[in-house]
Amino acid sequence: MWRSMNRRYAGTYSNGKLGRVQLIAQQQELTLAKLIMSINGELIIDEQIAHGDLSLDDFAHQAVYVFAPTQFEESDRPKKRQKPSNAAKAVRDEDYTYPRLSSGKESSEYSTGRQNAFHHAWSNVDSSISPILNRFDLKAVKELNKFVRDARPDAADGSEQATNLKLALKAIIRGVIVRAEGVDGYHTFFNDHKKSVPLNYDLELLHRFVKAKGFQRIVISFTDSEAFEINLLAELLSVLRAWEDRIPFVILFQVATSADVFEARLPSSTVQMLYGKKFQPQSHNNSFQDMFRTMCLSDTTLVWFGTDATKALLEQSKEQTTTPESLALSFKVLDQLLPPIGSANLFKPANMEEMERLSESIRITASFRCYTEEKLNARDAKTARRLLEDDHFLLVEASRAIQTGRAAMLSFCKALSGFEKLFNKVHTSKSRPLFTDLYLAALAGNFTESLAYRELMLFLKKLPSHVLLELLLELDWPESRLNLELENLADDLQDLINNSDSPTGVIRSAHDLSSSTHTTVSHNDNKISLSSAPKMATDIESKYTNIVNRYHDHITSYFSEALQNVGDLFMSEVFTYTGKTPLSSAFSPRPRFAIERALSLPSDYLGCECCQGIRDDEVRASQPPTAILWRLWCEAGALVNVRDLWEAFWNVLKSGDHATNDATNEDDESHEQEGDAREGAMNERLALTLFYRSMAELRMLGFVRQTKKKIDCVAKSAWKGL
Repeated sequence: MWRSMNRRYAGTYSNGKLGRVQLIAQQQELTLAKLIMSINGELIIDEQIAHGDLSLDDFAHQAVYVFAPTQFEESDRPKKRQKPSNAAKAVRDEDYTYPRLSSGKESSEYSTGRQNAFHHAWSNVDSSISPILNRFDLKAVKELNKFVRDARPDAADGSEQATNLKLALKAIIRGVIVRAEGVDGYHTFFNDHKKSVPLNYDLELLHRFVKAKGFQRIVISFTDSEAFEINLLAELLSVLRAWEDRIPFVILFQVATSADVFEARLPSSTVQMLYGKKFQPQSHNNSFQDMFRTMCLSDTTLVWFGTDATKALLEQSKEQTTTPESLALSFKVLDQLLPPIGSANLFKPANMEEMERLSESIRITASFRCYTEEKLNARDAKTARRLLEDDHFLLVEASRAIQTGRAAMLSFCKALSGFEKLFNKVHTSKSRPLFTDLYLAALAGNFTESLAYRELMLFLKKLPSHVLLELLLELDWPESRLNLELENLADDLQDLINNSDSPTGVIRSAHDLSSSTHTTVSHNDNKISLSSAPKMATDIESKYTNIVNRYHDHITSYFSEALQNVGDLFMSEVFTYTGKTPLSSAFSPRPRFAIERALSLPSDYLGCECCQGIRDDEVRASQPPTAILWRLWCEAGALVNVRDLWEAFWNVLKSGDHATNDATNEDDESHEQEGDAREGAMNERLALTLFYRSMAELRMLGFVRQTKKKIDCVAKSAWKGL
């Protein structure tokens, strides 16, 4: 039997394994025919796949698919491989610019200007943090040099250079000889000893070189110890141990985690061969604080970090695998996420279309809404209307706000630096706040209510005269007006100290309780009573108390003005990175966490009203079926009976969507019950289909797996949050 689809065919078919099929096509344009033999001997010829009329999904039930090549004739001669052109690559690199914003409608002038502004700003920042990256812990280096007796590493092994034992030995031998004699010297030495030592990974070659040069020791540094395959590392150490009597090896391991974890990975036989000493260099957290402070206080900085970005960088700096170089790279990447607008002509668009697009982008920002509300609250409706209607006026105000905001942000950071210096000078305890902690507290807008601020202000009122004079002479504040007032205070305090008749030369204020009260002892009826009363301040102490109060008022006034809430400034989105996606989430994505969050809170992704207002422990029928099954799955144990899971799933859907209504007509009560039964059966079949699909999706995501313990059960392959 022939089944014809678009064209008619004639032929004969002989049943059997070696059947013969003869086909006569009526049209010569036939290019592909798919022959599929069914069980009962029918022959199905499908030509529509070749022309794209049918999809392969329509023939998913068929067991055979005959692949057909394209109509284009391809030459059997292999294509000639062309040498890549460096010139073309250079042209592509030169033509590369930042991606255009506003869905690609941004002009090339704007994107090029942002790119040039970033490179100019980062070059200044890079030059300022380079000394921090290049410094080293002198104490740790001295201890290390003492351990190896002033020897430096002659060979450095990386995990990429030692995939097996032969390559590791070859890298060690080559590294030692090349460091001493160069590449040409290595080839010369190897050729001279090739007859007696034909293998370039034989340590006999290194033994002869060490003996000829008279080296006292060979230092091998493993730069990434955790990346080595543990069996390879153990075998390599065993080989080096066997040659220790002829080649004096000293091995240095750079451990990113901890010495205990690294030692636990090695076999016990290998650990017994090692005699080591642990060297702890300076923590990277200090380098991070210095780099962060340098970037914030630089006069050329155009973009500062917001709360989320600062927390992400601070969390990254505490990781054991983080280096100062990786932190510097993170700073650069964050600057690229929000390229600075450093050119003033960017707010001078060439045509009306660019002006409208830029004005629309400004008006949708949160800072613009706050700025407009401030104008309305100040009864300046005229300016608020011009900001909403006049694009040219808006761009002028935005450009002025950016310049003012950057100046305010720089004063903000310099005030925090001055607070840190003043706190460390006055406070003698070891628990001193870090610059990043002060920065985050100030960004939150409640810095004057923080514990560190109140503690410092309390200490300032109790300072003795010699400490206050030292603060006035040594500390330099960024504001010239404050420095002038403090210089006058220093002169008044110096004159007061010179005219004082105190034997110690130290004057205390009335706020110091130890000097403002005195104790009286009285004997009454064989009893001793102690009483404290305010001490009468002398004229010198009263004058000094006045100086302390003036100093306290100047400092508090300066901090109140400089440490304002920079997040409320107009156009703060330009000079502060306040992205909601932190660095760790952007460059170290967690798909498992994202999937679990989407299943737990589908309303955050779907934006529907039916799923809003649902608690984490609540299950509703209005949620997506997969989300419902996921919540039920999280409540179950390690092994879940599929029947029980289905009943729970069906009860959720039935309670939400299939509530029965009471019959109002007693005569039609039986008919309504039959209709409800038919409707319930149909809905149950639909729910069963949704259950199967949801279970398949959870299995595809890796949360469900089959188990051999029980046939009617499935097992958990992953738990929420783990």
